[in-house]
Amino acid sequence: MRGVRKIKRMIDIGFTVCKRAGIPFYWSKYSKKSYTIHQHLLIVVLSEYFGMSIERTLEMIREDRYIRSLLKLRSVPHKSTISRFKKRVKEGWFALLFRKINDMLGKGRGRCAVDSTGLRISKRSFYYTKRIGKEIKIRECLKLHVVMDIDTRIILSANVTRFRVNDSKMFIPLLENVDKIREVYADRGYDSKRNIEYVLGRGGAPYIAVRKNAVRGVRKRILKEMDKKEWKKKYGMRNRIESAFHAIKTRYGEYVFARTFVTGKIQSLFKILAYNIHIFPLSFLILPFSCFSGNSTYPSQSALCRVRKLLNPSKHARFAQELRGEIRWIVAHCYIRKDGQCITQNS
Repeated sequence: MRGVRKIKRMIDIGFTVCKRAGIPFYWSKYSKKSYTIHQHLLIVVLSEYFGMSIERTLEMIREDRYIRSLLKLRSVPHKSTISRFKKRVKEGWFALLFRKINDMLGKGRGRCAVDSTGLRISKRSFYYTKRIGKEIKIRECLKLHVVMDIDTRIILSANVTRFRVNDSKMFIPLLENVDKIREVYADRGYDSKRNIEYVLGRGGAPYIAVRKNAVRGVRKRILKEMDKKEWKKKYGMRNRIESAFHAIKTRYGEYVFARTFVTGKIQSLFKILAYNIHIFPLSFLILPFSCFSGNSTYPSQSALCRVRKLLNPSKHARFAQELRGEIRWIVAHCYIRKDGQCITQNS
């Protein structure tokens, strides 16, 4: 079992986010009130975090008195109770939870990356099935569309569709759930005049790769800008969302066990919620570290490495002590501007 401190931190953050998002405690005023919706939601989040089934997660909670006390459980619910909860949970709650997590971080700087990835509906690999010679008519999987804040690594908006849905159609619905847009990064799958004009209409700068067949208008202007070194450097920030996909699939699995599309969609959104709650403490530390990158507006790799070492002080006590000293210096001598940059009082 992973560290108890991480579990306590995730549960505390989960309860706080659920309360601020306005998630109700009970389905109805006539319910038995044996368990709250917040408790059910965090049990599912823990099952995704540990990569275990609901039944095994409930067994672990039943045996561990400390986790029961953190979840404020008098008794452990039956697995059918959690299964029914997953069927009844509302999709709109996830959008509220993602937004409140971002609000707790100060809403970031408005630099977003949009992309999609596939989630298998079985543990058996598509390429393994093809190699053993089994006939496959179509590639069966779900497509996860997300908007990520590249500074905090928090998923701001997410949606799940079938694999054959075009990425470009999901661009505007995803960004409608994002409050602040300053820069948007996306690959050629999102290249369309409608998407680019939407970003410009909201006061953002579209760093969307354009196909070479653009002949006029705003797409032609972006095609000319793509050859410049500054544009390529900005567009390179889109790679951070690929790192987030790798982290999600490595920690929480790249497959979902679901018989229907609706249940698979809910399980995928729970994976994103577990990722956001788990990454929240690191994101909270990353924001003030822009001052370590010189004139850059994003933290350097050395600063990120030192923050990660702080999260495990038992192995890196010396680095943790140095970083705590730097944090105290930042608080005493610096302030954070509205755009997120850390500026000294003398500058």
